[in-house]
Amino acid sequence: MFAFATAACAGSVWSALTCADQTAAYLFGLEAHSAWGADTPVRFQTADGQSVTGRVLHVAEPHRLSYVLQSAPDDPAVYLTWQIRSIASGTVVRLLVDEIESVDEEDAEDTWLPILAALQALLAEGLEA
Repeated sequence: MFAFATAACAGSVWSALTCADQTAAYLFGLEAHSAWGADTPVRFQTADGQSVTGRVLHVAEPHRLSYVLQSAPDDPAVYLTWQIRSIASGTVVRLLVDEIESVDEEDAEDTWLPILAALQALLAEGLEA
């Protein structure tokens, strides 16, 4: 599990997780496209056509979003759950990652910590605007 606190409200965090123009800013250029309903498809795609696809598993806007992703049909699935909890000073954002075929915590940290840091910076920029 990874987490950070932000002064941004839960709605701003939700927008950052679900709006294509915002996800590209912290997900290595991947824009998120989905109807964001349970059992709907989700596609993260770069401008040059690279993509990761999956399905939305659970939606409780603006508190929880879960989906499963795969780079290719034969690749292992990655299950992601974003938990958003309002606190007096803003919001706590938690990311739970279940990479079924990976047990290396350092690899997970190398992948997900920069993403969370970039998301946190994006949310901070939104507060300054």
